[in-house]
Amino acid sequence: MTAIDDYLAAVPTEQRQLLENVRREMRALLPDAEETISYGLPCVKVAGKAVGGFAANKNNCSYYPFSGGVLAELKDALEGFSQTKSALHFTDTQPLTPELIRLLIETRQREIATKGR
Repeated sequence: MTAIDDYLAAVPTEQRQLLENVRREMRALLPDAEETISYGLPCVKVAGKAVGGFAANKNNCSYYPFSGGVLAELKDALEGFSQTKSALHFTDTQPLTPELIRLLIETRQREIATKGR
C-alpha cells in the first residue's frame, strides 16, 4: 500500500469513490507521475513539480492544482463549482468529469512549462 492508499482507506466510502475516480483519471493522464503526499494532501508530481492533488473535507471533496492561477484561468469552465483561490470543491451531485480533470491538469502543466513552477 502507498501513502495515498492509506489516506483513501480512512476516507468515508462516498468520498473515497469520488477521490478514487479523480486519482484514476490523473493516473491515466500522467502514467509516469509520482504519487505522494504533499502539504498533507494526496498529490501527483511530474519531474518533481506538483501537478494536482485531492482531499476529502467535511462537506465535500477538493481538487488542488497547487497553483493560484489555474482556477482563475479556468473561471468559465468551472462556473457553478464552489471554490477558493487554491481549491475546487466537488461532491457526488457535482463530481469532476474526466474532461474537467484533463483541463485542470493540462492547464497546470502549461503553467509549469512556461513559469517553471
